Order: sequence, then structure tokens, then C-alpha cells
Amino acid sequence: MDGLVCLPWHKDCERGGHARYCAGLTIGLCLTPVDEAHGGLDVVAGSHRALIDRSQFDAGLDLPTVHLQASRGDVTVHTSCTVHRSTHPLRSERRVVYTGFALPTRPGDRGATVDRIVLARERAAISGRPPTVPVPTPTDTGPPA
Repeated sequence: MDGLVCLPWHKDCERGGHARYCAGLTIGLCLTPVDEAHGGLDVVAGSHRALIDRSQFDAGLDLPTVHLQASRGDVTVHTSCTVHRSTHPLRSERRVVYTGFALPTRPGDRGATVDRIVLARERAAISGRPPTVPVPTPTDTGPPA
């Protein structure tokens, strides 16, 4: 078995994703069974309701660990804040198609592709100071000098 076949304890919303994915749902469609032979899926029951830092995963939690089993074609659903891991397969890797749902953006929210120049203009207008990045005007024809 090549590649990443098991993941350590983690939350889908960690490592900078909390603001985008928290209160989101992760949905998995099992293409193979979820069992000891294909690799399992373990979850920490109730972890979606507790503020758990990454350093606590290996230190031991006072919440129960549940070993999930599923058949081919079953669907799993968990919140992005649920602490979970995949376990190493004994025979062949577990295959799952994942998708998810997150909270919709609200008016005024900024996406990941927000324009730096637009932000610089808005910040300058609010602070009354010049922009911190070069802001071309409509008459500019080339890069700033």
C-alpha cells in the first residue's frame, strides 16, 4: 500500500480552517468497507462539543473513542470539529469519496481570493492614511516606480 493510508487524530477545521469549516459537515461515501481489513475510522464521541487543542489529542481525553464500521455504499457524516482518525488497514486501503457543507458567506464576508488592492483602498479610506500597497489609479499604464 502506497501513499497516505491512515491519518492521526485531527479535526477537519484545524490548521487555519476553523473560520471557514467550523460548523460544517464532512460527508463520506464508502467505496470499500470501513473495517479492520480495509482500515477503520475512529472518532472521539462528543469532541465536537468541546474545545480541544491539538496538544490534547495524544495526552489523553476523558471522552470515549468509538470505532466505526460501515459497509460499501454507506454514508458517514461528522461535523468538522469532531476529533477523528483513520487506522492502518490489514489487507487493502479504505476508499472513501468525501464532500462537505459549510456555512454560507454573509454579506460583508471576505473570501480567500479577496483583492489586495481593494482591501488596501478600504483600509486607507478608514484610517485616513495612504495605502500600504501600491494602488494603481485608472490612468496608470504600468507598474509603480
